[in-house]
Amino acid sequence: MKEYEVMTASWEEQYFRETDRDKRRKILEDAAKEQGETAQIVLCRKLWKARYTPVGKEPRHIDHFIRGYMNMYYMSRSLKSILRRKVTEKDLERVRADWMFSLLEEPEYAGIAEEALYREYGNTVRLYLELCLKDRSYGASMFGVMRMKEEKLKKKIAADIYGTSVRVPKAAGKEAEFSVFASAARDTLYEMFPEDHAIFEEVFSAKE
Repeated sequence: MKEYEVMTASWEEQYFRETDRDKRRKILEDAAKEQGETAQIVLCRKLWKARYTPVGKEPRHIDHFIRGYMNMYYMSRSLKSILRRKVTEKDLERVRADWMFSLLEEPEYAGIAEEALYREYGNTVRLYLELCLKDRSYGASMFGVMRMKEEKLKKKIAADIYGTSVRVPKAAGKEAEFSVFASAARDTLYEMFPEDHAIFEEVFSAKE
């Protein structure tokens, strides 16, 4: 797993932890007023627009990074079916587009694009997990009548992260291509639940 430098600018830490799109835009605007159009601010603005700006007839509140994550999630779920045992190039095309893989090939962002994408993928996973924890149906058991016990819920979360970040890329033979997302997903999981690392290790090691 690749190590990434920790950004030190306070606005960056705030920006990549914040999951509300409008608040994130405000953080960027304030940072630009204070520091000018630095390369990092320009890159983050580019990612913000790519992530949240609708294309064509897409809904106003589209989040392309979350859409990409959900596509990975559905691919992971489909791999459990006896009728579906692989992931194809066609399956991954939209994910690559939604997750701005093309940014890694732009010379002007050489040296900073990979870390920025790592942080943006981490933000995406953070939002996904926040939504899951708020969704009563996600943590429901017994036909939706009862709430899962905490440990079972954490194992379900870990299994979801494993499925999207490890199982899908492995099924497609694209582990290297999706390694930045895999690192971001696991690191974010561990950061959000610092007391549950043993549970997550148990789930990941059992599946590996």
